[in-house]
Amino acid sequence: MKFYLFILLSFSAAEMNAQINTLTEKIVATRTSEKVLLDGKLTEASWTMATEYKKFMQAFPRPGGKPTENTMFKVLYDDEYIYVGVTANDTEPDKIVASGFARDNYVNFEDGVSLSLDTYNDKSHAITFYSNTLGARQDGEVTGNDNNFNRSFNTFWDVKVNRNGGGYTMEYRIPFSSLRFKSGEKVVMGFKLLRQIGRKNEMIVYPVSDSTISNITWRLSNETEIEFSGVKAKKPVYIIPYIRVSYWEQNKLNTATNQYEREKSFMQQNKFVRNKAFDKFLSNTGVDAKFGLSKNFTLDASLNTDFAQAEADNRIVNLTRFEINLPEKRNFFLEANDFLNFSIIPDEVLLFNSRNIGIEKGKLIPIAAGIRLTGKSNGYQVGLLNMQTKGIEDDSISPQNFSALRLRKDLFKNGSYAGVFFANRSTTNNKEFSNQTVAADYYHRINDFWSFGVNIATTKDKGLQWIKDKNNAANFFVMKDPLAGWGHFVTGNIINKYFNPESGFASDKGFKDIFILEGYTWQFGKEKKLNSILANISATYRFRDALNNYREFERYAGSVKLYYKNGSKLTWYGAASVDSIATTWQLSPDVLIKPGKYRMITNELFWQSATTKKIQIEFNPLFGNFYGGWRSSLSTNLTYNINKHFSGGVKYNYSKIEFEETAYAINNRFISHLISLNLYYNYDTKFSARLLWQYDNISKIISTNLRLRYNPREGTDLYIVYNPVLNADILAISPHMPRLNNQQVIIKFSTTINL
Repeated sequence: MKFYLFILLSFSAAEMNAQINTLTEKIVATRTSEKVLLDGKLTEASWTMATEYKKFMQAFPRPGGKPTENTMFKVLYDDEYIYVGVTANDTEPDKIVASGFARDNYVNFEDGVSLSLDTYNDKSHAITFYSNTLGARQDGEVTGNDNNFNRSFNTFWDVKVNRNGGGYTMEYRIPFSSLRFKSGEKVVMGFKLLRQIGRKNEMIVYPVSDSTISNITWRLSNETEIEFSGVKAKKPVYIIPYIRVSYWEQNKLNTATNQYEREKSFMQQNKFVRNKAFDKFLSNTGVDAKFGLSKNFTLDASLNTDFAQAEADNRIVNLTRFEINLPEKRNFFLEANDFLNFSIIPDEVLLFNSRNIGIEKGKLIPIAAGIRLTGKSNGYQVGLLNMQTKGIEDDSISPQNFSALRLRKDLFKNGSYAGVFFANRSTTNNKEFSNQTVAADYYHRINDFWSFGVNIATTKDKGLQWIKDKNNAANFFVMKDPLAGWGHFVTGNIINKYFNPESGFASDKGFKDIFILEGYTWQFGKEKKLNSILANISATYRFRDALNNYREFERYAGSVKLYYKNGSKLTWYGAASVDSIATTWQLSPDVLIKPGKYRMITNELFWQSATTKKIQIEFNPLFGNFYGGWRSSLSTNLTYNINKHFSGGVKYNYSKIEFEETAYAINNRFISHLISLNLYYNYDTKFSARLLWQYDNISKIISTNLRLRYNPREGTDLYIVYNPVLNADILAISPHMPRLNNQQVIIKFSTTINL
């Protein structure tokens, strides 16, 4: 292993010593005293005087190639706003694609423009602003130079678009109060602008930079700089009160368990006070607040935090032996994702998992209050969170307090950093439960291709000591990630038996593993329909702490991925694995897989149709051995953007497993069907509706989530949410279950007051 790492780190020494690409052209924004009317037409005299920038290059499909359409932009500013005016010429303006009005709904076959501002110019964190040609907006955050993209980030800004005979123009207006930056006589930020040409599946980028690196579009170290004079960071104060009206009913077995009886409730009660009427008022009102403590730090406070309008979870049929962590969908937590995130193994071992807050035993728990401090100063990024839940006495759920602190120091202005983390979760009505997590990490980007990192962590439960009681975890990785040529990735993990991040998530414990991947990418010229081919081979080894660290799992895999210039993809993945199960695994209520060593070979195909079309199809068959049986699975996904108002999609997942001998299972057959339907309607950028319908034959439950939203201006929302749940197998249980299991109607209004 040491020899392999030595060869890996020594490979291509010239690349290892290369400097991050630096750009000499700096954008000097033009200060204006003229009032700029936001109309998308760029007709004011100030726009005529501003410097134009038009040296773009292709990021896709031919990295470094000349754009097929001309694009130019200018930048103005005054004491309150940054204005970016974009002129996007098009030789075939009738073919410009506008998908819809939906907020925060990026579509890769449409035309649009995105710009990013690295407000501290630290090559580590940037805010992005995107609009299509209908003025539909999306904002987000890029962090870690390009490692993460948070599309759930929201802030205040606006854009207007003007279509014309030669293409379109866009006019962005971004308040300085929506940005964090260091005030000074000269303020320098990082800047990047992207234009998407939907019908050609073409992305162009400004500035021109090294086209051989991966992820050119969001790599912050290859941005240019933009300079402002005499601007000051603002310290805004926003108060966001809300009021909610709800009706809920559910069918429950009576005390004699011979009949279902319907329970009804109007206006939720959290039992904050004893007076019923006053408690209903307190339980259905609340307030969030955002205070600009300084030019760098923001404090968010919340009383009776509410997520009634959050999207419903997508169902998953889990065919693994380990728990799956569902993604967070509540904006309050998503907005601070980068400031609090710390993972030992992405998606498998997280030290902070916000889904633990307000969700326990499958129930929604009232969140009484919370505060969050986020910000950055002199390269130090700080995230601090404290949330208090109410608890539910009838369900034996105690009130709990959650605290998390994340501190990170940017290094070398290329996305490298060092950081520490602390979390605490404990009950507040007694001392029965208390858990802490402490961690540190270091990530180093050597250049635009090579990087490595190390993470270490330990946890403490009652009765255990720090570090000494097999309650530690560690990870390391080394990788080379080029656009073409050889790529390498090696990672190793140690997750001890009693490592227990109660504020986070751990799908498995008590193991050591190593993963090695080698890959090669071929890029093709513009005359080919095929854009690139990526071939990978990999090996995984996992050792269990029990029984003298026996090798529990090993896998040898290979894949070939074909990427076409129209956005379509074709992938083959094959794997041979050995998995040793030490204890009985209950796959489903009537399928029990016995302990033993299982040798398996699987093959999988994935095909995605062209992203340049309104109808897109994904087709994903899989077949192979499955723990003493034979598995055949099929996943399909069809989406259709009908017009600028309507779009929808349907997903279907099917799995069939037939076991060769009854010795492997109680029942020798497992069959699952999961179907979901998504429908979207957007009248304009202010009114929208979404329907999510789901059914699976394991739970035999049909659930629907219908959300209507009216957003007359940024920060003001009216939601109407209807959630019915139906029983699809009403005769399976005696007494027979009613068809309608439960239903809920919620009306919520919130508005933002700018003080």
